[in-house]
Amino acid sequence: MRFSYFGPEQERLSVLGLGCSRIGSLGNATPSQQIHRTVELALELGINVFDTADVYGQGDSELTLGRLLKRSGQRPFIISKIGKRFSLKMRALRPLKPMLRSLIAQSAGARRTVSARRGDNMRANFDPAYLETALHGSLRRLQIETLDALLLHSPSSDQLAAANLEQQLQRFRRDGKIRYYGVSCDDIASLTAALAFDGLSLLELPVDLIDTCRRAELWQQITSRRIGIIAREAIALRPTLAPADAVSEVLQPGDIACVVAGTSRPAHLTELARAVQ
Repeated sequence: MRFSYFGPEQERLSVLGLGCSRIGSLGNATPSQQIHRTVELALELGINVFDTADVYGQGDSELTLGRLLKRSGQRPFIISKIGKRFSLKMRALRPLKPMLRSLIAQSAGARRTVSARRGDNMRANFDPAYLETALHGSLRRLQIETLDALLLHSPSSDQLAAANLEQQLQRFRRDGKIRYYGVSCDDIASLTAALAFDGLSLLELPVDLIDTCRRAELWQQITSRRIGIIAREAIALRPTLAPADAVSEVLQPGDIACVVAGTSRPAHLTELARAVQ
């Protein structure tokens, strides 16, 4: 596995990270044994970046990842994201997940519907008090005391402009709850707002936004501050390329710290890992 380094402390990251959005998801029909094997294989391949969020699988992604990593005895670089919350209706359905999963697994149409409607049942909340509750929940599910990197999950530029938002992130770091903080951005406006954070260490960006930024002055600012770039959606946004080629292409310029790829299939992960050797 190849590695990259970011920030003044030269934190070491594998150039390929495992995206964990499908772990625990209702729309993922992959057997749990295969998902567990994928996490184990990632560690065997030298992958040390695991990217999750408190809303992935309504917390089950973090729960599963925490349990498997504790069992492995290894402590990789864990990224989690907070700031989104499922609607009250979806939270009420959470106890029924085991039954619903078995029903949905039998229907490809039902899985597509679940994926398509996920955004409709999500709300944003970047209030500092809520973020503190969310972070403590993530730490509990992951079975760790300190999170390597905490990202705000797709905030708007207006939400990032809140006066006390970075102060809360700095307090998390002072209290030893997180090591680094950053933002997962969806557009140029939110990226520009994120760069106003003095202590920004990481940005997680879709590859089309990375392509746009590389042609703009923003990229110079990012690289001069040694902010680590985590690329996402490389496979989804490069549909004309084979998955391995899509991941390899994003890394080719040498300015990306890590590409996270979401998969729950060991064979797929092995293929991607070979492409970045």
